[in-house]
Amino acid sequence: MKIRDRIMATLVILFIIFMISFYFVSYKYLLGNIKENEKENLKNKLNEISMSLDIERDNLRILTGDWAIWDDTYEFVKHNDNEYKKNNLDEATLNNLKIDIFLLYDNDDNLLISKVRGTDDSFVKINDGQIKSIEKYFKVLLNLKDSSDEASGLTIFNGKPMLISSRAVTDSIKSMPKNGTLIMGKYIENEMINRIDKMFNCSAAFIIESSKAIPENIKNELKTDDVYIEVQNKNKIIVYKKLYDVLNNTACYLVVENDRIMYLQGLNSIKFYIIFLSVICVTVIIFFYFFISKNIIRPIENISEDLREIALDRYDKGLDVQYENEELSKLSEDINRMLSKIYKYNKDISESEKKLNMVLEGSNSGYFEYDIEYDILNVSDKVFEILGYKKDEFESVSIDEWKKRIHPEDYNHIYGSFKRMIMGYTYDNHLEYRFQTKNNEYKWVYTQGKIVEYLDNNSPKKMLGIIMDIEDKKHMEKEIKYLTYYDKLTGLFNRGYYDYLAEQIISHGRYPISVIICDINGLKLINDSLGHEAGDKFIKETAKIIKSSCPEEAVICRWGGDEFIVLLENCDEKEVDKISQNIKNDIEQNVKYDNTLSIGYATLSSAIEDINILTRQAEKALYKNKLLNKKSIYNNTLILLSRTLFEKSSETEEHADRMVRLCEKMGAKLNFSTLMINELSLLAKLHDIGKIGIPDDILNKPSKLSDAEFEIIKSHTKIGYRIVSSVPDFENIAYYILCHHERYDGKGYPNGLKGEEIPLLSRIISIVDSFDVMTHERPYKKAISEKEAIDELKRCSKTQFDPNLVDVFVQIANEEKII
Repeated sequence: MKIRDRIMATLVILFIIFMISFYFVSYKYLLGNIKENEKENLKNKLNEISMSLDIERDNLRILTGDWAIWDDTYEFVKHNDNEYKKNNLDEATLNNLKIDIFLLYDNDDNLLISKVRGTDDSFVKINDGQIKSIEKYFKVLLNLKDSSDEASGLTIFNGKPMLISSRAVTDSIKSMPKNGTLIMGKYIENEMINRIDKMFNCSAAFIIESSKAIPENIKNELKTDDVYIEVQNKNKIIVYKKLYDVLNNTACYLVVENDRIMYLQGLNSIKFYIIFLSVICVTVIIFFYFFISKNIIRPIENISEDLREIALDRYDKGLDVQYENEELSKLSEDINRMLSKIYKYNKDISESEKKLNMVLEGSNSGYFEYDIEYDILNVSDKVFEILGYKKDEFESVSIDEWKKRIHPEDYNHIYGSFKRMIMGYTYDNHLEYRFQTKNNEYKWVYTQGKIVEYLDNNSPKKMLGIIMDIEDKKHMEKEIKYLTYYDKLTGLFNRGYYDYLAEQIISHGRYPISVIICDINGLKLINDSLGHEAGDKFIKETAKIIKSSCPEEAVICRWGGDEFIVLLENCDEKEVDKISQNIKNDIEQNVKYDNTLSIGYATLSSAIEDINILTRQAEKALYKNKLLNKKSIYNNTLILLSRTLFEKSSETEEHADRMVRLCEKMGAKLNFSTLMINELSLLAKLHDIGKIGIPDDILNKPSKLSDAEFEIIKSHTKIGYRIVSSVPDFENIAYYILCHHERYDGKGYPNGLKGEEIPLLSRIISIVDSFDVMTHERPYKKAISEKEAIDELKRCSKTQFDPNLVDVFVQIANEEKII
C-alpha cells in the first residue's frame, strides 16, 4: 500500500474511532444521566401524588371527626332517634359531604345506619355482600378503645380503591365515654384522578391488586420493591407503586404514565452534535490529507523515482538531480554518500569471496548460501564437482531439489535441524549425512551452516555454510566400529557397543525404553558333557533365535559368556513382555537340548542419568524368573518352606494350588504382565508362610481363640515378612505378605492401612484366600457353598475388601461357573 493511501486510511480510522468513542460516551454517560434524572423525577412525582392522597385522607379524617364528636350523633346512638337520620342524612347532605359510604355502629358492633352510594349516584342501604367485602377491615376500623381513638387508610370496596376513616362516637367536648363508631369512605375515582393528572401533568390510575391489568412480571418485581419503573419506548415511561390497606396488605397499585420529554431532548441534542462533529472532522481530514500530499509525499516520490534510475552496478555514480528544497537537497547528499560506501563494501566483499574460494578448493570443500526470506539457494562450483556434476548438468539449484537428494534414513534428522535453524531456535549446525550423486549412489558429506543475517523481527534471513566430502572418513569409521563393537562368535554387538549405545539412547532415545536380559540355563552342562564346540554352537543358535524373535529395530548384544541383552526404544512394558514371551517360546520349540532360557526385563518411561539402573532392574527380574523355574535352587527353597507349613498346620497344598489358579485368573482378567502374574502366584504360595512361627496348639485349635491367642495369630504377617525378606530373591513379595490381612476400611492389621494404601497384590490375595477358606472345611469351621461365599464377599465389599476387585472376582466366578 502506498504511503498516500496509508495516511488516508489512518485518518479515516482515527475519524471512525473518534466518532464511535463520542457516540459511546454520549449514549453511555449523557443519556445515562438523563435516564437517572428522569427516574428520580418520576419517583418525586409519585411521592407528591402520595402526599396528595394523604391530604385527601386527612380531610376525610377531619370530616369523620366532626360527625363522630357531636352531641347529636352521640344521642342518636344512645336513643336511636329517627329525627337524626331525617335531619342530617338526606341525599343532599351526603352529596355535599362528597363521601360514598356512611356506616354507624354502636359499641356492640350493631349497624345502626348504613348509606352507600349506588350505581345511579343515590345512597342505598348496604347489603350483606358489601358488608362481607369490607368486614375484614373491621378489626382495625371497629377496634377503637376510647373516645379519642381513630383509624384511617386505604381499603377495597365494591372492587374499587377507597379512602376510609373511622372515629369513636362521643359528645362534642369528649367528656362522655365512647358509645359507637362512625365510618366514612370515599372512592378514589375519576374526579380525584383527574385532579391528580392536571396537578402533576401525567396520566395516573389506581388498579386493585387482584386485577390482571398489571402483568405478573411487574407484580413479581413489586414484591421486593414498592416502586418499579418500566420504559415502554423512547416516548413513554410508566412507574408503578404498591399501596397498602389499613391491614398493611397490598390493596392496589398506583400507575403513572409520563411523556419522556427530557430524554427526547437529550437524544436530539446528541444527534445534532454527531452530525456537527462529523462535518468538522471530514473537513479537517481533507485539508490535512492534501497538505501532507503536497509538502511531504510528492517530494519523497520524486527522490524515489531518481533512485530507481541509478544503474545497479554503478553505486559510485550517485544522484544527478539537485532539489531546490533545502531538506531534499540534504537528503540527496546523504544518499550519495551512502551509495559510495555500498560500492566500496561490495568491492571488498568480492575480493574476500575470491580468497575464500581458494581456501575451499584446497580442502576439498564447497560453500553454499541460502536466502531464507526469498527461498533462494546458491552453491559453489566445488559442490557440483563433489557430487559428480558439472554446473550446467544440475537440473535446478533449489532447497526443494536439495531435500529430495538426502538419503531417506537421514532426512528427518537433517531436515529437522535445518527447520530449527530457519525458525530461529538455533543459529548453527554441524551435520553428516548421505547425499545422492550423479550416478544415483549416496555419498557421505559434512555440512556446517550458520545464520549470518536476521530480519528486523529477529527471524533468520540468510544462512552460509560449507559442504565437505567425507566418504573416505566414513569408510574408515565403519571398519573401526565393526572391530570395536561386534562379537566374533555370534556376529551380534558386544558389551562395549551396548555400553556406548546405551548412553546415547538414555540422552536422546525415544521413550519408553526397555531392556531384556536372557541367561542360558545349563550351558556349563553342555560344555562339560558335549564339549565347548557344542556349547559355542548352542550359543550361536540361541543368538539366532533371539534375533529372529525381536523387532528389526532392536539392538541385540552378547552380554557375557551365557547372557544376551536386548535394548528396545519406544517399547512399553506390555510390548516388552510380549517379546520376552516370544523369545522363551521360540527357544523351547527350536533348541534340542534339555534346558531353558531365563529372561528378565525392565522398562523406563522417562530419562535417567545412569543406564545401569535400568540394567539392574532387568537383572533383578531375571533372577526372579529363575526363582520361579522349578529346576532352580530358589524354587526348591519355596517347596521346602511350603511343605513345612503344610505339615505344621491345616494349610494344604491343594489350598495353595487353588489360590494360585484363582490368582492367575484374576491377573489375566486385570491384564497383568507375565511378571506380575508370576509374583501373584508366588504370593499365593507363600502368603501364610509366617504361620510357621505360631505355636501348634494355637494354630490348630478347633475352638474359638482368646484375645491373647488371636493377637499371637495376627503376628504371622510380620513373621512371614521377616522370613521372606531374608531371602534376597523373595524380598519383592515380602511387603505384600505383611499387608495381606489389611482391610479396605483401615481396620485390618498389622498397620491399619486403608484403601489404595494397601498394595494391589495384597488386596487380591485377601479376597482369594477368604473365598477358598470359606468354601473348604477347616478344624475350626465347616465349609459353606460357593454362592454363600460370594454373597459374603459382596457383603464385606468396601469394608474388608476392595469393591472393584470383588466385582472382578465375581465376574470370574460367573464365567468359570463357580456359582
